[in-house]
Formats: sequence, C-alpha cells, structure tokens
Amino acid sequence: VGSRKICLGMELDLDS
Repeated sequence: VGSRKICLGMELDLDS
C-alpha cells in the first residue's frame, strides 16, 4: 500500500 491510505472518508497516515 502507500504511506497515505484513505479509508471510510478518513485520511490516515500510515508509516509502517
């Protein structure tokens, strides 16, 4: 996936 994932209309910054 990417560093930024949009789920349920919410922008979540994932740094894994």
